[in-house]
Amino acid sequence: MADKYTFTLDDGSREYAFVNKFGEPIGTMHFRGGDISILERYNSLLTDFDKIVAPLSEVSMKDDGTSSVEADWEKIKEVEKALIERINAIFDSHDAENLFKNRNAFSTINGSFYVEKVIEALGNVVAQEMSEEQTKAKKRLEKYTKDIGK
Repeated sequence: MADKYTFTLDDGSREYAFVNKFGEPIGTMHFRGGDISILERYNSLLTDFDKIVAPLSEVSMKDDGTSSVEADWEKIKEVEKALIERINAIFDSHDAENLFKNRNAFSTINGSFYVEKVIEALGNVVAQEMSEEQTKAKKRLEKYTKDIGK
């Protein structure tokens, strides 16, 4: 039974399940497509990406995203943590860990880092959510403005 002082507020969040190309679950993320500053935070990550991963230029990584030197591995994990924190900040959540629980952010996929694939997929969701929310808002606005100018 819910506490009498607890109320549910619909904040517009939707849950997205991410799966691999075989349909196997990777993780889930929650989005609020109506959050008009989400695009700014997403674009900020894209702008800052090279700066965030700059410490990796001193690391020698294996194909699986790991390093044979312990100091390098610590640096890789620090950069991965920084990226996960930035992704969480975009969506005002702690869900990004879900997408990296079974794979290091710097594992490679056809020459790209896994984290780049994640950021691209998240960008697609942001674009889809924002488009849907804008369409709904426009319809609602038209309902109230249809008689103006008659």
